[in-house]
Amino acid sequence: MDKQLKVIKVVDDITVVINAGSADGITSNQKFTIYRLDSSDLIDPDTKENLGKLEIVKGVASPTHIQEKVATLKSAIWRNPEGAKTVVKKSPFFALAATEEVIEHGNKTREPFDNPVTGDLVKIRN
Repeated sequence: MDKQLKVIKVVDDITVVINAGSADGITSNQKFTIYRLDSSDLIDPDTKENLGKLEIVKGVASPTHIQEKVATLKSAIWRNPEGAKTVVKKSPFFALAATEEVIEHGNKTREPFDNPVTGDLVKIRN
């Protein structure tokens, strides 16, 4: 894909729309990084080589709806739900048996993006 992918609309803190769709090869099994570029260049202290700009990651997303020219992406990171409990059980013979960890899950919620704005950059992760 030759064009620069960008956020063209922020729907809410977990949903954005990008400027590419099925006509650009966007598929439902892809993951995306939403980011912005830091304003200053990174300079190697030894060689003085300009290493470019730091990408400030705002989130990881996956498509939930793909149209011909646009795609809707939602946060692909799940936060630890409220009320979730972690229970650790140890064998009385811990030297002879491995520790077992059991996690009980509550309702899953998506981690919000870090302040997404129109114009943020987007790149395909896989």
